[in-house]
Amino acid sequence: MSHLNRTLDPQIRDVLQRLRWLVRLYVWVEGLCLGIVWLGLTFWAGLALDYLPVLAGANEMPLAARGVVLTIIAVGLAFILYRWVLRRSFVPLADRSLAVLLERRFSAFQDSLVTAVELTEHPDHAQLFDATMLQETSRHALVELPAARLSRLFNYGPLIRGVVGAAILMASVLALAAVQWEAWDTWVHRIYLLGDNTWPRRAQIEVVGVELLGPEDAGDRTADAPLIEFRNRALKVAKGSNLRLRVRAYLGARVVPAVCTIYYRTADGERGRASMNRTKRSRDEYQNF
Repeated sequence: MSHLNRTLDPQIRDVLQRLRWLVRLYVWVEGLCLGIVWLGLTFWAGLALDYLPVLAGANEMPLAARGVVLTIIAVGLAFILYRWVLRRSFVPLADRSLAVLLERRFSAFQDSLVTAVELTEHPDHAQLFDATMLQETSRHALVELPAARLSRLFNYGPLIRGVVGAAILMASVLALAAVQWEAWDTWVHRIYLLGDNTWPRRAQIEVVGVELLGPEDAGDRTADAPLIEFRNRALKVAKGSNLRLRVRAYLGARVVPAVCTIYYRTADGERGRASMNRTKRSRDEYQNF
C-alpha cells in the first residue's frame, strides 16, 4: 500500500498533465489575441489621427506626437502581455489544484481523485486510513476518469471573442496592405519606425513666395516682378510693399486644381480667405496662381 501512495497512477498523472497544458494554452491564446486586438485597434486609430487631417488639408502628426502614440501602444501591449500571459502562464499548477478543478466540474469522482493525489503527495497520511478503503478510492477515480472531458472545464466565450476580434482586425490590416500597399507602408514607417515619410497627396501645391510689385504695376501683371522666396517658412519685406503671392501646382500630379484659395490669419488675429487668379502655365510643368 505504501508503494501505491508514493506513486500516482500513470493514467491520473497523464490527465492532470494534459489539463495543465490546456490551461496554459488557453492563457497564451487569450493573451496573444488580446494583444493583437490592441495592436489592430491602435493601428487604425493612429492611422485616422495621422491621415484624416491630411485629407482635410492639414499636415501629418509631428514626430513628437507620433512618439507619444507609439509609447502608448508599447505600454498597453506590455500591460496586456504581463496581465493576461506572463502573470498567469508561469503560476505553478499543482496536481491537487488540478484535481480539485476536475472534482468541481465532475461530481461523479466524489472526492476520490483529490484523495488519490493528496495521498501521493503526502504518503504518511495514508497510515491513518484503512488500506482497502484507499485502494477502492483510487480505483473509483480511475473508473470515472475516462468520462471526464477536459474540454468541458473551460469557458470558451472570452476565448472565441478574442480569436474572432483578432482575426477580423488582422485581416483588415492585411487587406489594407494588399489593396493600398503604399498607404500601409507609409503608416508602418511613420508610427512604428518614426520615419519621416509623408502621405502622398493627389495634388502637389507649393507656395513659392511673393512677387514684389512696384506702385505702378497692375494687379494682374505676371512677369518681370522680382520674386522673394520663403526661407524656413518665412520671408521679410518692407512694410507697405505691394506684394503678390505666388502658388504653383504640379501638372504631373493626379489632380491639378482649377481653383486655389488662400486662408489667412493676420498678426492682429483677423481671419479670411481669398481666391487666387489662375495664370498661364510655366515652362517647368507648373500651373501658376
